[in-house]
Amino acid sequence: MRSLRFRLMLASALIAVVGLVIAAIMVHQFTEREFQGYLLQSMGGRGMMGGRMTDMMWSMMGSPERAFLAGVNRALWLGGAAAVVVAAVLSWQVSRQITSPLRRLTAAAGRIAGGDLSERVDIKGGDELEMLAAAFNHMADSLEKNEEVRGQLVADIAHELRTPLAILQANIEAMQDGVVEPTPKRLGTLHEETKLLARLVTDLRDLSLAEAGQLPLELGPVDLTAVVRRTVEAVRPLAKSRSIDVVEDLLTGSSLVRADAGRVEQVLRNLLDNALRYSEAGGKVSVAIEARPVRAGGSPTIAVIVSDEGPGISEDDLRHVFDRFYRVDPSRNRATGGSGIGLSLVKYLVEAQGGHAWAKSILGQGSEFGFALPAAADIAENDIDPTAESTRGLLLT
Repeated sequence: MRSLRFRLMLASALIAVVGLVIAAIMVHQFTEREFQGYLLQSMGGRGMMGGRMTDMMWSMMGSPERAFLAGVNRALWLGGAAAVVVAAVLSWQVSRQITSPLRRLTAAAGRIAGGDLSERVDIKGGDELEMLAAAFNHMADSLEKNEEVRGQLVADIAHELRTPLAILQANIEAMQDGVVEPTPKRLGTLHEETKLLARLVTDLRDLSLAEAGQLPLELGPVDLTAVVRRTVEAVRPLAKSRSIDVVEDLLTGSSLVRADAGRVEQVLRNLLDNALRYSEAGGKVSVAIEARPVRAGGSPTIAVIVSDEGPGISEDDLRHVFDRFYRVDPSRNRATGGSGIGLSLVKYLVEAQGGHAWAKSILGQGSEFGFALPAAADIAENDIDPTAESTRGLLLT
């Protein structure tokens, strides 16, 4: 009684009955009136359709006339009954066409709720039901993809934590057993592993805050030239140890932007770390600052571009480089693959400051990663404290 199909059938039947009753009353009145007019015309009594004359017409009707009117009424009711039956059949068919896809969608939703995220529905018709089915399938695709990402996220975090923890555990146990001596070199190695763990945890925390829109920012005037110089000097010893040259191409004019200095340095360190990781010995990494032209309806921006001479990235991989835990190197080699969080963090940190990040690459010719931030040309350069540094930018060393 509460099913949609029953209610659709009942509504269609009621509409048919109401329409039939109205049509029968109107046809009955019209037929009777026209028949009486015909009798009057045949008797030469035009215009004599008063109440008394109508009664007279009924009294003058013989059995053929009465049989004719009775036949008309009977035909009306039989036709009406047939119309109700046809309306019920058609309404049942139409309601079935509407409710069957809904039942399939309900069953598919139940299977998805039970964990079968591969469930899809195939509904055609070019109407709202097909649109609903398409939206349902899109939702199922998103759920399946999110579940895969979640599973991969857990596996990636476990992988990233397992290696440094295993190194720490093995070395500490060896020291406790007296197998190895706690020399400064070994303690330095353990310290590097703890820094790696701290970096991973910090990156995960920053990434989750950025995705949730709750990342704390201290926006203000920032001199990109000073940030680039400071950051390049910080990574130059690492680059030198790998025989990689880091060159700068800075603006001669103002490079002031409105941003968070610590977060900008954090972004640049990530990009430089990524470029150094994929550069071969004897290669070169370039860091450039350039003013970008104003787009229609936009505001001027200043961009920082980090380029390397590494192996490059394919077009398929390039579309995913800013995804969480996505790494071009499927072997997950820590020396060449990183944790897969840095570029995702770059994207969110830049967008949180009103900018945008991008990546370009050609296989065999290297890659280019950059970000642009809103320019702050109305701020005087002497308003910038060149000695101001943020300790948050040192988290990724």
